[in-house]
Amino acid sequence: MTPEDFEKIQQLIENSNHLGFVYQFVIILIAILLWVITYFGGSYLKKKGENHATKEDVKHITHQIESIKTENQKELEEFKFQIIQKIDKEKEHFDEGMSQLLLYFDSCSDFYFNYLTNQLLWLPSLDPDSYNHTKESFRLEIIAVLKRYQRASIYFELHSELMINARSLVIAAISTNEKLFVHYPQLVTDYMVWYHENAGMTEHGNEVDINKIYDTISVFWDDLNPIVESFSEGYQRLKENMNEYLRSHISQQATYESST
Repeated sequence: MTPEDFEKIQQLIENSNHLGFVYQFVIILIAILLWVITYFGGSYLKKKGENHATKEDVKHITHQIESIKTENQKELEEFKFQIIQKIDKEKEHFDEGMSQLLLYFDSCSDFYFNYLTNQLLWLPSLDPDSYNHTKESFRLEIIAVLKRYQRASIYFELHSELMINARSLVIAAISTNEKLFVHYPQLVTDYMVWYHENAGMTEHGNEVDINKIYDTISVFWDDLNPIVESFSEGYQRLKENMNEYLRSHISQQATYESST
């Protein structure tokens, strides 16, 4: 082996060592790069995943909020509809009740002005059935008062001041019939005596008999008068109660309507 060959071999060895160092450096560099990518890339991917999850959570929560708002709106509309229905039913009930109460009040008015304050009601006439007709119409008017009261009582609280006063008129009307029952036989007897003595006459011929009828009528009215006064007072109170109740309901109805 020549010295030149020896130098070539030594140069190859040095070059081989140099390449090994380069290879080692490259491997180390690659390892560092892999570690950096793994560490920071994993953190990045994890963070990106978290951000994506956060966006999905926000989207889900937003959807739930909108769903709740929609459901609450539906429930609110349903509740509002129920309130309106309730108000309509209460108004219908009130209107029907007031209609029945007004009919009752009208019956009381007819009875009061036609029978309790009419002093000419029981005056004698030449019609032999006049007293029977008057008695029957008197009885029917009292029945009308009772029936109207029964119908009106369906719509109102029985223990209210309104219905207590309404009931007092019913009691007074029944009491008037009881008074008539007591005095009617004497009224009819005196009337028939007068009628038979004056039948066919154009003028009253027996002043004594006619005065006797007037006395009997006067006794009847004197006995009836306290009941008439009680009826009159109850009649005025009932009218005031009806006005108060009507004003109160109108105010309450306005409040309901404004709230809906």
